[in-house]
Formats: sequence, C-alpha cells, structure tokens
Amino acid sequence: MLDAIADGEENPEKLANFARRTMKKKKEELELALKGYINSHQRLMLKTILGHIDFLTEQIKMLDQEVADRVSPHQEDVARLDSIPGIVTRMAEQILSEIGTDVKNQFPTPAHMCSWAGLVPGQNESAGKRKSAKTKKGNKYLRSALTEAAHSVEDPKTISEHCIGVQHHEKARNVLVL
Repeated sequence: MLDAIADGEENPEKLANFARRTMKKKKEELELALKGYINSHQRLMLKTILGHIDFLTEQIKMLDQEVADRVSPHQEDVARLDSIPGIVTRMAEQILSEIGTDVKNQFPTPAHMCSWAGLVPGQNESAGKRKSAKTKKGNKYLRSALTEAAHSVEDPKTISEHCIGVQHHEKARNVLVL
C-alpha cells in the first residue's frame, strides 16, 4: 500500500485493495482514512524511508548469514543452549559469542560467570546491617540476553512465591532473574 502511494496512486478504493489480514474487514474505514492529499515532497520522503527499510532488511540478512557461518562449527553448543527453556537459537548464538566456547577454562565456577555477566547482587554491609545493594555492572549484552530468557519463562502466578517480601513488580522481576 505504501509503495503504491509512493508511486503516485491516489485512488482510495485501489489503495484499500492492498489491505491484508484484519484490515480487509475494514475496507470502508480504510478508504475513508486514505482520502487526502499527498504532495511530491511527501512521496519522495516515503520512497526514501521505504528504500532505507529495504536496505536495513538486506543488511540484517547479510549479518544473519555471517553469524550463521561463524557459529556453524559450534552447532552442538548452540543446540545444547537452545535446549534450555527460554533460550532460542538467536539467543544461544548471542550467549555463545559473549562467553566463548572454552567456558571451563575461562570461568572457574558458575558464580564467576554470573559475576562477570553482572547478575549477582552487590554487597553493602556495615556493622551487621545490610544496605541497599544494586547488581554489579557486567557484560551488558550477556546480561540482557539472560534477563530476556528469564522473563520469557516466568509465570506471573508464581512470581510472588519466588519473591516473598518484594512489594513492587519491577523489583520482583529483578529478583526473579537472580
């Protein structure tokens, strides 16, 4: 529909025929919405934006292929990570690229890896009193991937069971990751 508008089509009925999925049911409303005036500058800008979207789509395909080529020797590791609930192939590739394939030599314990990712809480204690402690800074890409995986498998009904004493939902999400 946008390509037709950029190419100069102004007839609302013809433009409404490009509708897909649920918009097909609303053709009359769509025709009403498509009545208007688009000048040459707006058409030029629309063509420019659509061209940029096409360019970005091609770049994404090229980079996806590059990632696939670089990860292909490690498909067994990707498959093992992909078997974990909440982790999909793209996320497994991201995790593998961040932590590497020689995890045993790089991180002596799982706690070391969690600390490196920035997923362990800070420790701020004085005179036996625990003070507010934010999570440490770490690898932001690995941290975001693991946080996304944790949120994808969370069950809203059980969050309160895991986070007793946490009053705000936002804080409950942070506790759930740990």
